[in-house]
Amino acid sequence: MLYVTRPGKKTLSYPWVDAPEDLLFDTNTNQLWGAGEAIGKRWVFAVDAAAVKAP
Repeated sequence: MLYVTRPGKKTLSYPWVDAPEDLLFDTNTNQLWGAGEAIGKRWVFAVDAAAVKAP
């Protein structure tokens, strides 16, 4: 789960991955990349940064 917030604003959440471990921003592609894992499962995802709205 990715949470986005600002002081005094409502927190937004994005359920792209369960048990997140890493998050990085690729300036060349304007994408957020993330990874996570749980027992017997692994996730890797990329999301265009424009999909993340700030409160």
